Amino acid sequence: MTRLPLITAIATLSTGAVHAETLDKRQNELQLNLGTYGSEYIARGTGFNLSEYLDDKWFGESKVTGKYSVKNSRILRVGYGYRINDNWWMTLDTTTQNFKDNTDSGKIKTWMLGARRELVRNGDISVYTGAAVGQAKYSFETGRADASHTAYQIDGMGVRFGQGGVSAHVVLGYGFAGLLQAGINARF
Repeated sequence: MTRLPLITAIATLSTGAVHAETLDKRQNELQLNLGTYGSEYIARGTGFNLSEYLDDKWFGESKVTGKYSVKNSRILRVGYGYRINDNWWMTLDTTTQNFKDNTDSGKIKTWMLGARRELVRNGDISVYTGAAVGQAKYSFETGRADASHTAYQIDGMGVRFGQGGVSAHVVLGYGFAGLLQAGINARF
């Protein structure tokens, strides 16, 4: 008989302690990220560009087809995230990438609004997924008129290392932030 209240008390305390560990009051986050193999690089190498396909479906714009020899360059992403609850956060990201292929060279700048969801958390390591959509502005150095396209990023799997004020992450995804990304986060 004396064991039941003791077991109930331990279960209540341990549940409260576990809940207190996962409940972080810091809702704001700044991110700095480097990526590689963006969707522009992949699209020009394969001949299929999701951004131009979506523009054609949504706005009736013409698609550009054909394969190009394109040089891969790093992608810089700076982002802000607002954590809605323990598992969901909204993001606002901007990316910058230089590009050069056999016909054009220039810079791609994007802004994207998105959402990410934390799937699993085990201690200081968590796994998440997410998606973002926005606009990409192409500035050409070759005299061609600047253009705008749909920007997107689909983060298939991201792994965050650390749950404190400063953490790091590695992401596999597809879009304007890159196929492979790595960076740091600061929560406040």
